[in-house]
Amino acid sequence: MSIHKQILYEILCDGIQSRRLAICPWTNRPWEQSVDYGMIDFLVRSILFRDPVKDCLIIGDEREWEGFPREKSLRLSRIPGVGLPIGDLTSQLFSNVFLNPLDQFVKRELRCRHYGRYVDDFYIIHPDRCFLEMLIPVIAAFLEEKLHLRVHPSKIRLTRVDQGVRFLGAVIKPFRMYVSNRTVRSFHAKMHLWERRCENHKLSDAEVDLLVQVINSYTGYLSHFRTSRLRKQAFSSSPLNRYVVFSGGWRKCEARRRPRLIIPLEHDPAIFDRRLPVFDLNSDIDIDYEMFS
Repeated sequence: MSIHKQILYEILCDGIQSRRLAICPWTNRPWEQSVDYGMIDFLVRSILFRDPVKDCLIIGDEREWEGFPREKSLRLSRIPGVGLPIGDLTSQLFSNVFLNPLDQFVKRELRCRHYGRYVDDFYIIHPDRCFLEMLIPVIAAFLEEKLHLRVHPSKIRLTRVDQGVRFLGAVIKPFRMYVSNRTVRSFHAKMHLWERRCENHKLSDAEVDLLVQVINSYTGYLSHFRTSRLRKQAFSSSPLNRYVVFSGGWRKCEARRRPRLIIPLEHDPAIFDRRLPVFDLNSDIDIDYEMFS
């Protein structure tokens, strides 16, 4: 999804201005009397319109960019005023706000009751297949006209509800949800990659921190489904247990605490003498005593 910054800024301004007269729950006064709208506008502009590619530090080999889709990278596409950096926390919020006009259009004008969206993935449930087929060109035209977005033609799926709807890595069926096979395969492949890495060499502290983030990312998602057996089989006898410890029924992990070596002072006081700098108190040192007056 290529987000146009100017359109996003206008949507943000409309949303902020619409709340000026609403009552702030913390001050019991209107929002325009409770916050500095000038500062909010300054922060939004500073975050939104900066160039994240300018003066960026590239880590890795330039050859790794070969074959990478240009539209997936701000560095390769270089379309002015388009695109947000994925790593920013504000980008997650802005991407949801950007498609709010689509939400209002589908719910209020098209009257689609069973509609849901997360960022650029959305679904519509309706008993009439012909009605759903009619919605495709209508929604595509709205997105292109209002937000300058195009619907990916190969990612539109019409399917029966009882066959399951794939959404955000899950298969949703009436009254139940399953994690998709693709997500499970990706989880096992990533864990096997880390297991081979820790068998080949001892992981550094930075690698352990990254491992904790990867595991918690997967287990946090898998915990929303009935996957306790899957998580237990993956980690109960895994060599990763040398570096992490699990809690909450394999829902979360943290790095194992490394024991610290504490040497009593009376055992070897000379070790501290070698590490601390030595000062000669009898040497001539010019001190400006007016600084302390």
